Amino acid sequence: SDVYKRQAQEVADEALALAFERWAEVSSMENPTGWVYGTAKNRLRNQLRRSLLAERFARLRRRDEESFDDAFLEFRSILAGLTARQRHLVIMRHVLQMTEPEIAAELGVPRGTVSSRLRKAHDQIRRSMLLLLLLWSLT
Repeated sequence: SDVYKRQAQEVADEALALAFERWAEVSSMENPTGWVYGTAKNRLRNQLRRSLLAERFARLRRRDEESFDDAFLEFRSILAGLTARQRHLVIMRHVLQMTEPEIAAELGVPRGTVSSRLRKAHDQIRRSMLLLLLLWSLT
């Protein structure tokens, strides 16, 4: 289909552009063509995986909340305790499976900022989950 051809062309273009940027390194490899092919293939896989996960996440969001089990509702409440920015980062990283450099590029911030903000979000999630487990163990 045209969508797949366009997507394949985009990842091929990205791989070639990356090879050009890193030509000093790539040109000294035993098989630069293989590197470009592998890079394009990996980028396409990542795009497809992210697309599938995004679709799955969208389907979950459309479900009626009553159909979720208690644990999922509790986890949603933990996520609701994060700031909107933290939730956005957690979704980009773990649902869409974007890397920290990809998130940084998307948001136009340094990678270290993304790493720091994600670490704070993860720490808050961890504390909330430990508290929840403690409360569950008392009941």
